Amino acid sequence: DNFILDHPGSIYREEAYFGRLESAYELAQNSVSYLVKERLEMAKKYFDSFMKYYSSSAQRGAAEEILLQINTQLQEQTLSTN
Repeated sequence: DNFILDHPGSIYREEAYFGRLESAYELAQNSVSYLVKERLEMAKKYFDSFMKYYSSSAQRGAAEEILLQINTQLQEQTLSTN
């Protein structure tokens, strides 16, 4: 987040958005159970931001794969709490 805010015109902005998505997903994966859902939802927001600015990115496929995993895990979280 800091890099994106501090360097809005950087040539590395696309990589920063993707890295933020990837890092948020990995953080959710390595979180204690009560934080997983919240962190997956944050990663999903980062996916939305990435797609807003870089929908034609070469990393789109990787981002969509992360989103698929996020949605699967959120669905599992919902089923396990019911």
